[in-house]
Amino acid sequence: MGIFKRLLRKVTSPTTVVTVAFRDLDAKDPLANFSPEYGYAYLWPFSTPPQVGDWAVAPGIDGPAPVIVGALGAPASAHGLELKSLLKEIPGSDVAQARAKREEVEHRWLDYARSLTTLPTPGAAPRKPPAGFDPLPPAEGPAGMQKADEYGRAWWRAYALAGELGRSTEEVEAFKSISKDWFKLRDEAEKKARTRRMATAAATIDLRSALRRRSREDVDGMLLAGQPLWDWLAHAQDLQRAGQLDEALAVVEVLIEAAEREAQASGREPAPAYTERAAIIYRKRRDYAAEVAVLERWNRACPPERRGPGASQAKLLKRLERARELAQKA
Repeated sequence: MGIFKRLLRKVTSPTTVVTVAFRDLDAKDPLANFSPEYGYAYLWPFSTPPQVGDWAVAPGIDGPAPVIVGALGAPASAHGLELKSLLKEIPGSDVAQARAKREEVEHRWLDYARSLTTLPTPGAAPRKPPAGFDPLPPAEGPAGMQKADEYGRAWWRAYALAGELGRSTEEVEAFKSISKDWFKLRDEAEKKARTRRMATAAATIDLRSALRRRSREDVDGMLLAGQPLWDWLAHAQDLQRAGQLDEALAVVEVLIEAAEREAQASGREPAPAYTERAAIIYRKRRDYAAEVAVLERWNRACPPERRGPGASQAKLLKRLERARELAQKA
């Protein structure tokens, strides 16, 4: 009890108090996402004045643990409370040693990652990752959408770390290429799944009826008939690529009306992407009058004071000018 009492002091001067974060000594960016509001206040009992970035040992819930000073003084929530004192300072050499040890292990993990590729591996290639590191997935092969995403993220971690540690350009680019190949496989699988899902939805749903039944929750969630509006737009683009322009326009016209209703609810401009898609299809069909009409409809629906800062708005206005020129020549 005597030791515990000596660790408690009444906060009388903000200069004797620091707000810290519990971090491992080998953390690369220990003050990332640090917020004094959610930090821990302790007394600084040492003769050396504290500075942000100083390390010490604090009496944590599970025993003594390293902390880093994130701010001088205490958060408002700690004022008037009795605070514990930090136990001892941690010299910078100890921090540097911990980080050097961590970096050494990271290099071993990257050597292991290298051994899974076609890159030459100097010396004996490690057959498994060092302790504390996850094994890497294969560099290539078949995988479903979720696995491909998982594999891509794992190799992206290797790519980022190799660049951070200054490994060879050949290695960095190899890891990046492997990651991007997995992400490409993921995107292709995702696109196929979305195409199948939207084709099924389009075959079983009357979009105009769905638009009339659309709830406020659907409007807020940017949904139509249970599907995201962006997926309906992608479906319209698939129809356009397949040469089914009438069907594509039928979808886009409903999306334009849905966007107008969302704009009425939000007080902003209707999303321009649907109007742009309709204009592209009309231009392709050389129906310049229809292109002018759909662009003017968007322009009327969003006076300048309601428009956002995006480049799409200016792009539509420029397209409208060109469409009017083409309509006059036709």
